Amino acid sequence: MDLRRFDLNLLLVFDVMMAERNVTRAGERLALSQPAVSHALNKLRSLLGDDLFERSEGIMKPTPRALEIAGPVREALMQLQVTLDDTAFDPFDAKNTFNIAFHNYASTVLATPLARRLRDRAPQVRLHISSNDGHDLFKRLGDGAYDILIGPTGEVPPGFESVTLLMDSHCGLARHDHPLFDREITRESLSELPVIAIGSLKEQETGIFPVLIEAGIDINTMMTVPHLFAAINVLRDTDMVTYVLQRVQKSHTETYANLDGLRAFALPMDQEPVPCRMVWHKHMTNQSAHRWMRDQIAECFREVM
Repeated sequence: MDLRRFDLNLLLVFDVMMAERNVTRAGERLALSQPAVSHALNKLRSLLGDDLFERSEGIMKPTPRALEIAGPVREALMQLQVTLDDTAFDPFDAKNTFNIAFHNYASTVLATPLARRLRDRAPQVRLHISSNDGHDLFKRLGDGAYDILIGPTGEVPPGFESVTLLMDSHCGLARHDHPLFDREITRESLSELPVIAIGSLKEQETGIFPVLIEAGIDINTMMTVPHLFAAINVLRDTDMVTYVLQRVQKSHTETYANLDGLRAFALPMDQEPVPCRMVWHKHMTNQSAHRWMRDQIAECFREVM
């Protein structure tokens, strides 16, 4: 292939398609019409001699050839972006868009101070906050769907950088007059209680639940909700309990609307502190706009956490 005649814009379209798997959404991210995205894909298909994407179950599913080249293309584009980046980044005049995946409790606490910072320091910068739902997070971070991932993540894979924003641990939460508080809280007494789980099934598989089970506490999950807001009234009106990070209960009662109607309890077991990390692709470490946004997030954490 003669790179002198190759339109590199086709690789940008391919990269966004790998992230979105949808022609319309890819066009929105690229500021292109749907026919323009389709035309670019057809040109790239002809050049590479492969269909690249095939419609399946409502999405554009990548072919084996597309999967083979996706990683190298993404890395090359990210490296090119960093190389050509203007290091004299001026946040007040910047028009960047950042896509950040937050753990649900962190997004609730940080959305307001972060919005205030952007209003005062970078009024034209756009921020899209997504839920950190535990599904293919590092893959989506690697393919550019997310710029930054924030939450109580586990081990960070090779190819990514991270900084620990804070350490936390879990506690239980129940209504203030729950019968649980009439006796000593033990592994056995907790095993008898119905649980309302917060977050995706993936989060439950990798969060506090495996630690509780290993300590001999049975988890009788009767309901699953996406965030703590949805659990508060259920906790007040039933004998269900849940498990949250201690900073939610100690520091953010006002944010979570009358959390004081509930009562926290210590877990009858030792537990390792949980790190809340900010994670990004290694190629974005020195990109000035990205670095600026990471600094704003870290400062917000120091202020409100």
